[in-house]
Amino acid sequence: MEFLPERFIVVEGHPLHPVKNAWRLFELWNTRCIGEELAMIEMKLVGRTTPLDSVGREYVYRVSGGIGSVKDKLPTRIKLHV
Repeated sequence: MEFLPERFIVVEGHPLHPVKNAWRLFELWNTRCIGEELAMIEMKLVGRTTPLDSVGREYVYRVSGGIGSVKDKLPTRIKLHV
């Protein structure tokens, strides 16, 4: 498969336009990605072990469909502790 960046600037219905949800193949029914659970555990582990300093003591809220969103575009600092 050839990388064609111009396919992302064409209108829907054009032959180069990507097929809707084509990239989601491995998350449906019995063809789910076998590494999905490991990837989720790794992301949670990184989230738990990365020290975060929030400004104004605000929190991230779940808004819809499992997507996290920062309330009022809260600035957050991440410090690397070695």
